[in-house]
Amino acid sequence: MKKILLPAALALCTFAPVAQAHNQFELTAGAGYRLPFGVDLGSEDAEGNFLEDGRLSFEGAPIFTGIAGYRIQRDGFIYLSYTRGVHDVSYQGDAADVGYDFTGSRVIEYYQFGGNVEMTRGRFVPYMGFSLGLGRIASVGGGDGRTFFAPVLDPGIKIDLHKHVHLRFMGRLPIMMTNKDVVCLADGCIHAKQISPIAQLELLGGVVASF
Repeated sequence: MKKILLPAALALCTFAPVAQAHNQFELTAGAGYRLPFGVDLGSEDAEGNFLEDGRLSFEGAPIFTGIAGYRIQRDGFIYLSYTRGVHDVSYQGDAADVGYDFTGSRVIEYYQFGGNVEMTRGRFVPYMGFSLGLGRIASVGGGDGRTFFAPVLDPGIKIDLHKHVHLRFMGRLPIMMTNKDVVCLADGCIHAKQISPIAQLELLGGVVASF
C-alpha cells in the first residue's frame, strides 16, 4: 500500500500548487493559422450597376493575436482580444464574358470583447469562450476598410507551467456578418445583397503571463 500511496502523494504535491495558482489578470501573445475560406457574392461596377455573381476566396494565412483577460470569478474571465492576418484574395465570376475576376491581398482583423468559463483538471485548464465585436477587411496599407459585426466562438485549453506562466492552445470560429460592399477596387466592388456570414477557422497557440 505504501508503494502506491507515496507516488500518489508526490503527484498531488506536484500538481496542486500550480492548479490553485489562478491569478486575476492574464496577458496572452499568440500566433497561428487561419484556414482558407470563401463566400458567394456579387460584383458591381464603379457606378453601382450589377455585373455578375461569383465566389470571393481567401487563401489561408498566418495570424497573430493578443488577449487581455480579467478574472471575474473562480472559473471565469472577461477579455479583450485582437487578431490580424494578411490573405491573398481572389474573385471568380460566373459570367465568362464580363471579365471582372481579380486577385489581390487584404488584411482581416478582429476586435472582440467576451468571456469564458474554465474547467480546471490539474495542470490542464480547458475552457469555452464566446465574444462579440467587429471584423474588418482592409487593404494591406490600412485604407479602404469595411467593418462588420462579428461573433466568435473561442474554445481552448491552458496548460499551467508555473503560477505565472502558461501555454494556451485555441481553435476559434469567427463569423463575419458581411453586408453591402466587402471588397472594393478602382473598377467597382464585390458586395453582398443581404447579410452573408463568412465563417472562418483559426488554430492558434501562445504564451500566457498571469499576475
